[in-house]
Amino acid sequence: MEIIDCYSIPILKLTLPEDLFKQTLERAEIYIRHNDWFTKRHYGNSINSFYDDGRHCYVEENDKELLDFIDKNMSKFVEITNHSLKGTKRIYNSWLNLNMPDTQHPLHQHFNSFVSGVIWLRTPENSGDF
Repeated sequence: MEIIDCYSIPILKLTLPEDLFKQTLERAEIYIRHNDWFTKRHYGNSINSFYDDGRHCYVEENDKELLDFIDKNMSKFVEITNHSLKGTKRIYNSWLNLNMPDTQHPLHQHFNSFVSGVIWLRTPENSGDF
């Protein structure tokens, strides 16, 4: 776990354990195949599960082990950064994205969120330090 303190709320950088990474990638690939994403038109934007289920809860419904990992590390992050969460902590939305060549993820905001995150499962070579 690494804390990168360059914004008003620092960035937490961590790596998934290898077994969790493989399991999460496999579940994502199954989801993508099951929903036939490779034949969908993308019009320059990423294809994502946000619009597939209407509930916007990919990780809660498809990957309990990843959800537990996120929950555990979110709690550590809050403790390390000396923040306190009043009330119940909860993941409001989660979704899976697939960016095909020449696509982008649309600009968006995470309203009502204290912590937001991204997990990169696969990136092309020379994409940077993900």
